[in-house]
Amino acid sequence: MRIESNTRKNIFLGIGVFLFGALMLSLTRGRTDHSRDHQLLHIIGLLFLFVGTAVIVLHERVLILVSPHRKTLTMRKSSLRGRELRIIPFASIQSVDVITLGQTHKGTRSYHLNLTLKTGEKIRTGRSSRVGDEIHGIARELSDLVGLEPNDTLRAPSTELAPFLFALLGAVLVYGIWYRLSVGPWCRAMWFGTAPPVIMLLAFMAIILGFPKRRT
Repeated sequence: MRIESNTRKNIFLGIGVFLFGALMLSLTRGRTDHSRDHQLLHIIGLLFLFVGTAVIVLHERVLILVSPHRKTLTMRKSSLRGRELRIIPFASIQSVDVITLGQTHKGTRSYHLNLTLKTGEKIRTGRSSRVGDEIHGIARELSDLVGLEPNDTLRAPSTELAPFLFALLGAVLVYGIWYRLSVGPWCRAMWFGTAPPVIMLLAFMAIILGFPKRRT
């Protein structure tokens, strides 16, 4: 049995958000006026630039190969942060979970396939769908191979924003220190020009790439 994450669309979303942010910043480049509209456009550009970068950097491709003969799961993760190979024995799996996230005005939801180990660790497979039968079917098949009953508890997974928030705050701090030491006292004009996005983006990527890898 082979389970592969289907989050490739997130990469295209991240690239689109990044390019939109870059476009917003390009519209403010070289302008000397600091009107409210100009400042708002610049802030929106920076925000979209960082969000797009975070989506691209934090994206992971997950591949799980199930070996009934060896009674193990082989999980391979790959991202811009590196690669990871992990062997998970069937005996260490507590449950195969189908997690439900959100609900739109039309009543549709998204379903996610996760694993829970006996140590309490949560493992995201990256496999999701808006069709509940698809994920429930995969969960039943995997549960049968492992020797468990699928856990269909309806609960939303927590959103881990800590790496993004710490990297964003760290990038602003790094730029603020650089500006104070290299240019002079802080002022409103410090947020305009080419230096802010370049320095903060480099600092943002350095911090977020150095974050400990998630174990879930």
